Amino acid sequence: MQVINTALWISLSILLDLEYNHTLTNKIVSQMNKTSVAMWINIIVLPILVNYIINNRYYGADGLAGIAFDYHISSIVVGLTIKLFDPVNLIFKLIISIKCFRHYFIKARYRKKNKEDQI
Repeated sequence: MQVINTALWISLSILLDLEYNHTLTNKIVSQMNKTSVAMWINIIVLPILVNYIINNRYYGADGLAGIAFDYHISSIVVGLTIKLFDPVNLIFKLIISIKCFRHYFIKARYRKKNKEDQI
């Protein structure tokens, strides 16, 4: 899998360098399109090919259905855990919800630093 991912990344970089883009925005949009195709190949095509050619199994706990089920269950559990127990986000929401601290916190977090402050 790692070899295929590396080959996809190298081909993506080569194709992006061969294109002539008038603006940086066009280059970013082109890179996003190519990345989405590479992700589609990586997520959909490769597991189907691997399970068809190498394992010759689609269904059951050892086949593609079992892999997809495990992937979705793990993404749900990890995503829910991160959303529920993210202490940085909880502290940020708590400070923002308290009116007397909101202004000072936003001012301290997003103020521009002068060169004198950095020295």
